[in-house]
Amino acid sequence: QNPLFLQIKTDYKEIFRAVEKACSIFEEEFSITVNEQEVSYMTIYFVAVLENENNKYIKKNKVAVVCVEGLAISKNLSISLKNLFDVEVTAEMSVRNLNERIIAENDYIISTIDVPNIGSKLIKVSNDLSQDDIEILSQKFSNKVNTDIDLVKIERIMNSIKKWCDIKDLESLQYEVFQAMFEKPKTIETEVETKTMNFSRELIEMCSDVTSWEEAVKKSGNLLIKKNYIKESYINKIIQNINEFGGYMIISPRVMLAHAGIEDGVNENSISILSLKNGFKLKNQFDLPINLVITMAVTDEKSHLKFLKELVEFMNDINNTKRLLEIDNINGIYTMIKNNIKF
Repeated sequence: QNPLFLQIKTDYKEIFRAVEKACSIFEEEFSITVNEQEVSYMTIYFVAVLENENNKYIKKNKVAVVCVEGLAISKNLSISLKNLFDVEVTAEMSVRNLNERIIAENDYIISTIDVPNIGSKLIKVSNDLSQDDIEILSQKFSNKVNTDIDLVKIERIMNSIKKWCDIKDLESLQYEVFQAMFEKPKTIETEVETKTMNFSRELIEMCSDVTSWEEAVKKSGNLLIKKNYIKESYINKIIQNINEFGGYMIISPRVMLAHAGIEDGVNENSISILSLKNGFKLKNQFDLPINLVITMAVTDEKSHLKFLKELVEFMNDINNTKRLLEIDNINGIYTMIKNNIKF
């Protein structure tokens, strides 16, 4: 049994069918039977050869990912790009730090905001990578494919084992070698310490209405100011950025992730949540009112990344947002967030 059988048949179905068709010729010629398991093993050889040949000629595009502050939005966008496309992300940065050298060293600048004087190198996208964005990027970049299959390496390992050991069960050994080779590696995060993200019931507020988006940002931010997690300058910077760059902080329908830079008055990693029964209007790609304002403040560029990834994934699920907005008490919101996102 090939432990990768289903993956091979699904991910490389065209090559699988071609190999299966070729095998039918041998079946007729030599009166033998080649089953699907054997076809899958042969498919791996062809996939490995084709991808090795392609890699000789395909150069990964270098891209720099840019947003206003170079924190939450660019980090999340970078993760999506690397998951979807075969690109090399060389930098995640604020628009203030983008310079001529970085522009020259990269094939493209992918940004959530307009950046002047870049020309055809600029690809402007929404911060959640809409379907339209993905279609545009697909015209520029190769889609991500699994290049982990290396049958030559496995064969060398097996030959070395045969040379020095008496093998009692070759099939079981091959199975375990395959599992070891293709098991997804666990992410090593020991190099970056994950700091606690302060969050409590006192950092949640519910109300019916606000008169403007500025009031919503201030209400959410004031929850953090009261705990001395941020300074007032942090809120002022958020408002300044929205005035200058628009609704780029809208990360999913009805949800704003309000944030500024680490140098704008952050004392401790923290988030607050403002839930509004009647949302406010701010021009964004979803063309919907904003009902949830999550203000996030971080003290460095890396310690919050795991939390941010979970937060964005959770908020990108429209069902989660709907459930949050249906909750009519602070304790319910707190419990739902704590049960679904690791702090």
